[in-house]
Amino acid sequence: MKKAEAHKLAEAMRGQIVEETPPAGWFTAVEIAEATGYSHSHTLRRLIVGVRAGEWETRKFRRKTTRGTYPTPHYKPVSK
Repeated sequence: MKKAEAHKLAEAMRGQIVEETPPAGWFTAVEIAEATGYSHSHTLRRLIVGVRAGEWETRKFRRKTTRGTYPTPHYKPVSK
């Protein structure tokens, strides 16, 4: 593959990756940590335990960062 062809292919692929907007009620671990006042690591540990216990639901949404668009885990409390 020639360099020009590779460049065109890369440009076409960049347009296919779209940032997803999470629905209301879904939060990142950073957002939850800021809201609760706990550290990021403590919040992640509590979220992992909560997901295993069925108290939190997790889903990945594509979010745009400074390095590109990546799947980022979001969390939502389970309503009982």
